[in-house]
Amino acid sequence: MTLYGCVFGPPPFPQNAQAHFGPLPPGAYTYEIYWLFTDEPSEPPILSSRPPLVVAASIPGVPTLLHSSMIVLVGLLAGAGILTIGKAALR
Repeated sequence: MTLYGCVFGPPPFPQNAQAHFGPLPPGAYTYEIYWLFTDEPSEPPILSSRPPLVVAASIPGVPTLLHSSMIVLVGLLAGAGILTIGKAALR
């Protein structure tokens, strides 16, 4: 969403507004955006829009290796590298 500054005076400048919420279960939701004028504290907030928000199901996590399996894999790769370097040094 981009908001713009003053009505009178210099050219308006863009301002980004963010709101963080969630996590939400999959489904369709509606959220509301209100205008709140801080220079008029007695005025109630004005509803600006109610856009839809669709939350899709998340993909399953990427499978990972157990810590012990990773240590074995690193050892095997290091051993293969040492053997390769050793054979190249004997030539």
